[in-house]
Amino acid sequence: MSLNLPSPAPFSRRQDLVRIAVLLFFLFLIAVGAVPHYLKGQWSGSQPLKVEGLKALQEFAQGQLQIPGWESSPGEKVKIGELEWVQHILRSGQSEPTEETSPEAIVLLRGQKWSEDRPQVEWTDLKGDQRWTEDQVATLQVGTTTVRWFRAWWETDSGTILTMAVAQWYAWPAPLESAQAWSGHWSSNAWFWQNWQSQWQRDKKPWMAIVVMIPIEPLGDIVAVEPQARSVVEELQTALGQLL
Repeated sequence: MSLNLPSPAPFSRRQDLVRIAVLLFFLFLIAVGAVPHYLKGQWSGSQPLKVEGLKALQEFAQGQLQIPGWESSPGEKVKIGELEWVQHILRSGQSEPTEETSPEAIVLLRGQKWSEDRPQVEWTDLKGDQRWTEDQVATLQVGTTTVRWFRAWWETDSGTILTMAVAQWYAWPAPLESAQAWSGHWSSNAWFWQNWQSQWQRDKKPWMAIVVMIPIEPLGDIVAVEPQARSVVEELQTALGQLL
C-alpha cells in the first residue's frame, strides 16, 4: 500500500514565507522602536555621539565678526520668542552707500550648544515674534549653501512700515570631498538627513542657525541688495570654515 503523502516542496515554501514574515515583523518593531530614540537624541541605543567644536562655535557667535567691507559690533545676546540668539550690527565701510547697498545689516546667530541639540522652530519662532509679513520668497544658491531669501515687512504702532531683505539658513561643515568648508540649507529637513548620514559614519557635525537682515525702503524690492546679501552669506560661511 502506498501512502498519498503531500509533496514536501509546498510545505517548505510555506515555512520560508513564515520566516520572512517573522523577520519583517521584527524589523518593523526595531524601526518603530528606533525612531523615538532618534528623535530624543538616543540613536543606536548608546550614548549620543559627542559633537566637536561647540565651544568654538559659541565663541564665534559672541565674538566680533570679520566681514570685509563691514564693521561689526560685538555680539549681544537677545531673546526672540522662546529662543536665545546672538545679535551683531554690521555697518558698511563705504563712505557713501549707493541705491544698491545698505549702510547697515543685522546678523543673528544661534549655534548648537549641546551634542543633543537639533534645529527646532527657529524660523517660525522668529516670524511669530516679529509679526512680520513674508513675500517675494525665493532661494539663493551660494556655493553649496541654499539660503531662503525673502522680504519681511511690518507696520509699527506709529504707522511706519519697516521692511527687511532677509536671508536665513542652517550652516554645518561640508563633506571632506567638498571644496566648500561649510555647507548648509534653510530647511531643517536637509539638516536631518545630513545628520542621519553623519551618525551612521560616527562623525556628527555641529550646526548654526543664521539670519541676515538688510533694511530696505518701505516695501522695496529685495533684488537691489541681493549682491550684498550673497557677499555676507559667503563671508560668514568662509569664517565658520576656519573654525574646525
